[in-house]
Amino acid sequence: MASKCLLFPNLFATGMMYLSIKFIIHLFPLYKLLQTQYDLHVSKTIENLELYQPDEEIAKKLQIPVGSPCFSLDTHAYLEDGSIIEYSKTIFRGDLTHFIIERNYNRV
Repeated sequence: MASKCLLFPNLFATGMMYLSIKFIIHLFPLYKLLQTQYDLHVSKTIENLELYQPDEEIAKKLQIPVGSPCFSLDTHAYLEDGSIIEYSKTIFRGDLTHFIIERNYNRV
């Protein structure tokens, strides 16, 4: 059975922090890394989930026809002082996706 690409993520972190974490982000959850390495606590996220039709570039990466139904999830993460620390946009294949979303942000 051939493997299928389920999602296509883009992550945008603010400030100089991006330079130092971009190589290790795949090893650790981002918010835990921010707490343990930088003493930054994400206090809330605002997420927007909507239907999305991929263009040719995204469809190719997800291995689906152009215009196939997908979901787009935009996330803005905020620190305790209200400043934004992360923006991410992820495109999910509509035929392979099921969402259960629970967010808990406790200090490590």
